[in-house]
Amino acid sequence: MLNILTAEGADYIAHCAQPYRPNDIITHMLESLPDNQGDLRPPQRGGSVPDIRIRPESARSLSDPRELAAIGHEAVVKPFIDAASYGLKGATLIRELMRDPQKLLDSQLDRAYVSLNDDLADPSRRYGRVWMEAREVDRRGSEHYFGDGEVTIVFLPWDADVESCYEYGFIPKWGRSFAVSTPGAFVNKDPEVTKKLFIQAVETAQGYVDKILKENPGQRINVISYSAANGGGFFTADRLPEQNKGRFLSIASGSGLGREIFASSVLEQIKRDVVDLGITDGEAYNSVFKDEKHGLLLPYENCENLGDDTVIAIGKNDLYIPAKFGKEIADKASRANPRIQVVEYPFGHIGTILYMSHLEHLKHMKVVRTVREELAPEDVRKFDDFLRARNIALPAADIPFWVSVSKIVLADAEHMNKSNLVLSQPEKTTIDKIADDFFRAILAESHHKYATYLSFLSSSVRGKIKALQ
Repeated sequence: MLNILTAEGADYIAHCAQPYRPNDIITHMLESLPDNQGDLRPPQRGGSVPDIRIRPESARSLSDPRELAAIGHEAVVKPFIDAASYGLKGATLIRELMRDPQKLLDSQLDRAYVSLNDDLADPSRRYGRVWMEAREVDRRGSEHYFGDGEVTIVFLPWDADVESCYEYGFIPKWGRSFAVSTPGAFVNKDPEVTKKLFIQAVETAQGYVDKILKENPGQRINVISYSAANGGGFFTADRLPEQNKGRFLSIASGSGLGREIFASSVLEQIKRDVVDLGITDGEAYNSVFKDEKHGLLLPYENCENLGDDTVIAIGKNDLYIPAKFGKEIADKASRANPRIQVVEYPFGHIGTILYMSHLEHLKHMKVVRTVREELAPEDVRKFDDFLRARNIALPAADIPFWVSVSKIVLADAEHMNKSNLVLSQPEKTTIDKIADDFFRAILAESHHKYATYLSFLSSSVRGKIKALQ
């Protein structure tokens, strides 16, 4: 297999590995810009990653986070090069952005997607989207994944459909899954609407639980929940029979929707709509979430009976759900069960969701396990050093998966033939997409110099999108 630490791998990860002097920032950013539309990485050796171009009809959608990095060279990047290289305006902008690195601690990826989503500026577009989608996805017998015996209930991110979530990897592609969508109307100015949709979601999930346990009373049931859908995840995982508790993965959660609406800059317009209804704070909003049949509904009230195999993943720089709310529920859950794992990542809301969903897939991919078992400890150590040199600390258990991904992406035909690794086209496509996200969007935004570039890019994108409307 190709050693990512040799010269053959250096041009792929050097931009992640090297420290930079402040006065080199313009030069560095110019060198990092794409040679062709849709690729922000240096040219790689070996396999290729498909170009991803933004589609005008989906410009305001969050369905594919890779599209942020692929607004055309002529539309966005070239004006930046011209300004940064020749204009006082560009130099002044960069100086201002670099003056206070603390300003870059929030997620530029989150900000960019807020700017592309008109529904957040005018949430009335979502208040009427009450239709909920629920679907069974059976991937038992997959030749590319482990986990045939796993059964998982998935509460999908806000306003995302099942098909898109499956294609992008938010739903397991192994075993048997039962996916429940979170309608656009869920984060609503009227908490009664949210309550009704919440009860519908957890009753749907309970129907799946009953079906699963009727077929196999001893089946362990996994639960995955994302973002605003974590209320359903906590409610379901907390109430599973003890012998049926599988793995619970909570990604980018809060403790209760009302307080998050009042604290999140992303949800500012929804907060205004809430206040217009006479609801003055988050506690008043949350007071609605109790039910005679189901009891207390907030995540914070359903986190003291979670199983040992629980992971709560928090994005430190989350703009949608401020990290303090994730820490609040994690602290309460950990007091009840000290074996629960709480992980804080240096990403925003979207970055954390992408990272965790991708990591789950890597853990289940047969090809990744094969490569991971052959890794040299030195490769893993040096890769971790690369990240830490950029003040990025990932859990030690995560690092081998990303080293494995890098090796697979960088391997050319000769190296593949010399190894025992057989890589199918579907596997290659999945690995390429995951690597693309990790190196070009998730990892990049966590380093303040890359965040500077993304910040400028998001501002440019906002202007270009408005110009196209």
